[in-house]
Amino acid sequence: MKRSHLEILVMMGILVLGPGVASPASPRSSPPSRSVPRAPSIIDNTAHMDANNLDMIVTNHGSFAFDLLTGNAGLIYPKGSTQTVVFASGAWMGARVGPFSEVRIAAGEYAQEFVPGPMANGSFLPDETAFKSYKIVRGNTTDPDYLNWPVNQGAPVDRDGKPLLLGDATIWSVYNDADPSVHFVYATAPLGIEIQQTTFAFNRAGPLGNIIFVLFKIINKSAEAFRGTYFSLWSDPDLGGYSDDLVGCDTTLSMGYCYNATNSDAMYGTQPPAVGYSLLRGPAVPVSPGVYDTLGMSSFIKYINGTDPSTPDEVYNYMRGLSRNGEPIHVDDDPALPVTTYQVSGDPVTGSGWLDSTPADRRLAITTGPFDMEPGQTHQIAVAILVGQGTDRLSSITALRNMAPIARLVYQQLFPQVTKLDVALNLDPDVINLKNHAPWVTAYLEPSGFDVSTIDFTSLRLAGSVPPVPKVAVVGDRNGNGIPELMAKFGRPALDPLLTLGVNELEVTGRLMTGEEFRGSDRVRVIDPSQAHPVVMAPNPLNPGGTLTFQNPGLGRVSVKMYDLQGGLVRTLAEIPLLPAGEHQLRFDGRGDKGNVLASGVYFYRIETAGGVATGRVVVLK
Repeated sequence: MKRSHLEILVMMGILVLGPGVASPASPRSSPPSRSVPRAPSIIDNTAHMDANNLDMIVTNHGSFAFDLLTGNAGLIYPKGSTQTVVFASGAWMGARVGPFSEVRIAAGEYAQEFVPGPMANGSFLPDETAFKSYKIVRGNTTDPDYLNWPVNQGAPVDRDGKPLLLGDATIWSVYNDADPSVHFVYATAPLGIEIQQTTFAFNRAGPLGNIIFVLFKIINKSAEAFRGTYFSLWSDPDLGGYSDDLVGCDTTLSMGYCYNATNSDAMYGTQPPAVGYSLLRGPAVPVSPGVYDTLGMSSFIKYINGTDPSTPDEVYNYMRGLSRNGEPIHVDDDPALPVTTYQVSGDPVTGSGWLDSTPADRRLAITTGPFDMEPGQTHQIAVAILVGQGTDRLSSITALRNMAPIARLVYQQLFPQVTKLDVALNLDPDVINLKNHAPWVTAYLEPSGFDVSTIDFTSLRLAGSVPPVPKVAVVGDRNGNGIPELMAKFGRPALDPLLTLGVNELEVTGRLMTGEEFRGSDRVRVIDPSQAHPVVMAPNPLNPGGTLTFQNPGLGRVSVKMYDLQGGLVRTLAEIPLLPAGEHQLRFDGRGDKGNVLASGVYFYRIETAGGVATGRVVVLK
């Protein structure tokens, strides 16, 4: 037990979260009175990701690897023992907001500035017991969490509309920082972010048995843009005995880690493991129109117990890779050496470079940024938590480094990286009759550069706002070109009011499960037979010419042609890409395309407009 933290909580009279108890206070100050009491039943601190050799507490309000029920460390290794490698972990989110670039922070540490549940209308929602952590396990489709998978909260589904199981066990929950009454750690106004967290692991032998994956889907649900945004994975690692820890970072692996100072640990003895946090992907940021790249680890910082940040600016400075007071950090803390945002980035195994040298009760944070977030924008961030154990403290670091590429490879296989996000869209039917009450329009989406299975089906929208029909999605290869397509259906009752007569360019938008957005478009012609108008050729018979009068129901292409009795084209009277709606007249002089005078007889005209096709007969007399 980490006595200093528990003593702080006890001295403040704060009970640790559990059924029927209140939220813990920040170790820095007492929490203010809450305007909206939180129902204890929705504070879920009981979920465990224990699919493999690790056993990690996962909560639904911004904290993990922290046992809030007991106040003890929350990541056990190996599972079933009493040995622990992490005391507490959580997310830091920081950004500049508003006309005065105000720094706002949302933090999950020893106390949490997040509340369970999604946001709506820019605010948090009243407590519901459904705002819990949902855990599903491979092979079990009768568990209540599987049967009550909260799609309405944003929980991801697979291509068949079933709960998305990643690995052999998945825990999903959603939380947000929109309740100002819980912002008592760093006391800023809420950012207005919603975080959908997916935690999963594999029940496998070898390296995968010591890895837990955590995905953060971050959505700006406020009305304000975030500038200079950073996301940090914060941790208070306690590798066995907490007073003899050292930390380091490997910039080639985007990993921060903790290892023991000696080969004699109070808990692990002569073979202490190492624990690491590897950033698998950062936010996707645009590098050119339609092309994106993902950010890596932009900083690694460390500090010791007692030097924790106490103001929003101090947190933001740490996230930017600066010292707590905002001064740049130099290699080896030597002002004569270069500035860096990566502390202790040397190699403890070889003893080279800048190394941590003073064993202590360490804190660390790996950060990615800066990036911007517009209202409604989504970013996906993924990390792997790894535990490596060798024959001694340094070989444990080597084991950790060997595991990190495996974690990245597994993640990339699950969520292939893409740079250009486009889909070829084919809509069926391509002519929509507004008097035809068909139930839906079918869309076939063929990706360019990414796997169709990575599409977040629930994110799809047609014409800006029409969602797909739930649980109607099929993957196939309709056009036989070897590229799988996603078939989705969109309801006509929601789509029809958005259509206008004539040619409509309809766009489908969506995002991948990794957060990137994509789009594609197709044209459909919209008609309404009840609004048809007669076509008049006067005089008829012609001797030798006349005037053709017709109605164009909407802006769009118009084609007018004359044919003989055998179907041969004799004259193109008009081929207009975009003709305004309304009544139009064309003069026909009784001649063919080559200027020849047409022989007496019967001819046919064919008028194609956005509203449909009109045909008629005309007689030519000499």
